[in-house]
Amino acid sequence: MGLTNFTLVLEPHQDVYFPGQAVEGRVMAVASSARFCRAVEVEFRGDAEVSWDDVSDSDDDATTYEASEPYFKFKTNVWEPDSSGRLPAGNHDWPFKFKLPLSIPSSFEGRYGYIRYRVKAVARIRLGFNKESEVYISVNCPLDLTLTSATAQLLIEKEDTSCLCRGPVSLYISGRRYGAVVGEKYRVRGEVANYSRKKVESTILYLRQRVTYHSKRRRTCKVDERDVKLLEIGCVAPGDSIGLQDEPFFVPSVVPGLQHCQIMDLKYFLKVVARFDCCNDVSGQVEFVVGTIPFLLEGGEDDRFRNFPNSPMAPASNNTSSFPQVETFTPGSSDLNPPSFFLCPNEGPSSKISSSLPPGSVPVGFPEPVPLQIMQFQLSKSLFQQTPASQHPNQSPSKTTPCYFCQDGRPRMNRKCPPPSYLSYLGCI
Repeated sequence: MGLTNFTLVLEPHQDVYFPGQAVEGRVMAVASSARFCRAVEVEFRGDAEVSWDDVSDSDDDATTYEASEPYFKFKTNVWEPDSSGRLPAGNHDWPFKFKLPLSIPSSFEGRYGYIRYRVKAVARIRLGFNKESEVYISVNCPLDLTLTSATAQLLIEKEDTSCLCRGPVSLYISGRRYGAVVGEKYRVRGEVANYSRKKVESTILYLRQRVTYHSKRRRTCKVDERDVKLLEIGCVAPGDSIGLQDEPFFVPSVVPGLQHCQIMDLKYFLKVVARFDCCNDVSGQVEFVVGTIPFLLEGGEDDRFRNFPNSPMAPASNNTSSFPQVETFTPGSSDLNPPSFFLCPNEGPSSKISSSLPPGSVPVGFPEPVPLQIMQFQLSKSLFQQTPASQHPNQSPSKTTPCYFCQDGRPRMNRKCPPPSYLSYLGCI
C-alpha cells in the first residue's frame, strides 16, 4: 500500500551535458492510497572523491589516503503537503529544472577516484521508509586547443643504445600539432632506424593516459597510467629502417581534461617504443593535448561553437544595442548632388534616380562617367605634380623650397631628394 511507483526521468534525455546547460526532468509517482508524506524533494549535486590504500613493508596495517571536493549542491521541493499532511492517491507528475554551473570539470571514472553528477529524488514518508530514485549524468567540459600551448609542431627525437646491443636506435616521430580532438584522424610521420646488431622485434606508438590523485593527508599523491590507444609500426632488422608517411592515428573517445578539479590531474602522452627480445627498450615521449574544439585556422571564420548546445548566437541584423549605429554614406541619401567621382562605370544609379532610364545612360545634370585609369591620371596630374627635374642632377638639392600656399621660402627637412610641390607646413594654412 502507499507509493507503488516512484521514478525520476530526465526529459529531454541527453547522453552528454555541457557546463551552463539546463538539466530538466520529471518525478512520477503512483499512490494507491493517501499516504502521510513530509515532502518530495529533488537534489542535484556534483562532487569528486579520491581514495586509495597504501601498505608499507614495515607495517602490516594499510594507510588510507582520501580527499573530496564538492562543486555544487542544489535542492528543491517539488511537492509539499497541505494541512492534512497526506499525499493524495493517484498519479502524480512533478517537473523540475536545474542549471549546470560553468566552472565544473568533466565526468570521470578512474581507478582511485571519480567525478560524478547525480540527480536524486526522495519522497519523505512519515512512519515508513523513504522512496528514492536517482540518475547520473555525463558532463563534458569543452577544451579549446587554440587556447592551449599545443599549437607547435610535434616532434619526438630519441637516439639511444640498449644493453648488449652495439649501435644506437634512432626514433623520429613528427606531427602537425601537439594536440588533437576526440575522434580525429591524427597524421603521423617519422622513421625508426636500427643501427644496432640486434633486431627490433616491434615498434609501437602509444597514447598514454596519466592520472595523478592528490590526498589532503601529508600531501601524498598516487599516479596511475594506462594505454588508451596504440599503433603497431613493425619490426626493424639490424641496419634497416622503417618509415611512416601520414599514418592515421585515431584519437579515442576519452576525457579531454580535468579543468577546475584540484584533487586529480589528467594528462596524455604520445610515446614511441622500440622493443627488443632480451634487451632494454628504447623509447621517447612528449606531452599530447586531447581536446574537444579543434584548432582555428588562420584567417578562417570562428564557427566552432555552432554545434554546441546553448551556445551564444550571433546578434540579428535588426538587433538594437546601446552602441550607436555607424552611419554609412549612400549615394542619393543627401539633397546635394554627389560629386562626379562617385559615379564609376560599374556602379548602378542611385536610389533617388528613376529606374525608367535606359541601361548605361546618364541622368540629366550629371557628367559623363570617367574611366578609372583616366580619373587616376587626372588626379595625379592636378594634385601631385612634381617639381621639374634638376638640370644638374649631381648637385645637392636646395636647402629651401617655396611654399605651395604662401610662396615663402621654407627650410626643408629632407635634403636628399627634390621636394614635392604640393607639400607645405601647417603654419601657413
